[in-house]
Amino acid sequence: MKLIIPPLEINPDNPFKEDIFKRKPFAESLTNLVKKSDDEFVISLDGQWGEGKTTFVKMWQVMLKENDIPNVYIDAFANDHIDDPFITVVSAIIAYVDKKIPKDKSKNFMEKSKKIGVQLMSWTAKAAIKTATLGVIKDSEIEELVAIKDDIIKGVDGVLEGIIEEKLKSHIVDINSLKVFKELLSRLPSQLGKSDKPLVIVLDELDRCRPTYALEMLEKIKHLFSIKNVVFFLVMNKEQMGESVKCIYGQSIDANTYLQKFINVETKLPYFKDFEYRQDISIYCKKLFELHEVKDWGQQFIIEESLEILGNHFNLSLRQLERVFTSLLMFHLSEDQNESAVIHLVIFIAIVKVIKPKLYNRMVLKKVEYNELAKELKLSNLDKENSEKLEHSLCFLKYTTLSDKEYNDLSTDSPIKKCNFFNKCISHNRKDWIAILNENLNIFRLW
Repeated sequence: MKLIIPPLEINPDNPFKEDIFKRKPFAESLTNLVKKSDDEFVISLDGQWGEGKTTFVKMWQVMLKENDIPNVYIDAFANDHIDDPFITVVSAIIAYVDKKIPKDKSKNFMEKSKKIGVQLMSWTAKAAIKTATLGVIKDSEIEELVAIKDDIIKGVDGVLEGIIEEKLKSHIVDINSLKVFKELLSRLPSQLGKSDKPLVIVLDELDRCRPTYALEMLEKIKHLFSIKNVVFFLVMNKEQMGESVKCIYGQSIDANTYLQKFINVETKLPYFKDFEYRQDISIYCKKLFELHEVKDWGQQFIIEESLEILGNHFNLSLRQLERVFTSLLMFHLSEDQNESAVIHLVIFIAIVKVIKPKLYNRMVLKKVEYNELAKELKLSNLDKENSEKLEHSLCFLKYTTLSDKEYNDLSTDSPIKKCNFFNKCISHNRKDWIAILNENLNIFRLW
């Protein structure tokens, strides 16, 4: 049995071999869109954190390669310590180009890119432009950029220039026009031998970046990289990006309208559907048993059924499901007996711990009773069939959280009162059980 899931290895000959959510057709549609469009455009892939966006784009990149479509992957969050997103994007392109075309051509691109980087950063500082709009440099303003060339060259700080030189690995040359840079970048696919196919730049984790950096990246893409034969694919949580917009421009701004200025095509990861339930949770739960190499856990059916129902009810992301499953696994490995008696309640509180930590803490401190808990978690929204399947879980939850009056008013043959076998081995008040289980859940943590 494995505590830690090994990283997914994407098969270079069959990238969608482990495509348990059946997303290959979606990837094929994206590939066709990129291949057949002549426009310079930006595509956004929206999805919650932990839905598998990064895994999908890694698979898709292999498909792009199979179709002779050049592509570059950039982890925006890993680079948001860099002051200027221009450096982030160009450095990634340079690293890719350096492997694909002769050194003299890649060196030419690096030198020209570096010069533009120096000019942009120096000119921006001279003009005192706001951070969130650093990239708004229009063609009509190029003459102004050239006009202050001498001041730029004299005023560039040696340390700043050294950083640029380190990142772009080149020398300053006397090229001062962004038009030249755009033309150079637009010709890159043909130099890579793919004259009829664009360069695809996948920009991942944009929503996790500092708001100033994230919005500046959008500005730079719009005004510096909006070029024929270049397609940007932004992987992000749109709702979180909207929060970044509001952080910079205020809560009254229409964040959706603002983002539409930069994005031409929006899409979402498709879900595999069967009847009325989203099946991703069930599919991935079974996969987690396989990935963790669990072979002798007698509670598998209970766990799968409960996680499917509660996972869909609470709209768990795949990453949240992983965290819940890991908590259950750690509980299983650290317990030597009586696990089957409490597994229904453990599943429930493990989920609450992940999705609503503040509410979970109140449960542990016995500061919330069942009626409030049911309202907060919208348990009344469970349909009859699912309520029946979760009967044991709900009974155990009520047993530990009903008020004394509500519990005492129950009939002696109530299923809830039958849960008192919890206390046969150890003398504890029924309201103590969540706190007891919490101690066991928190003995070990995986990070």
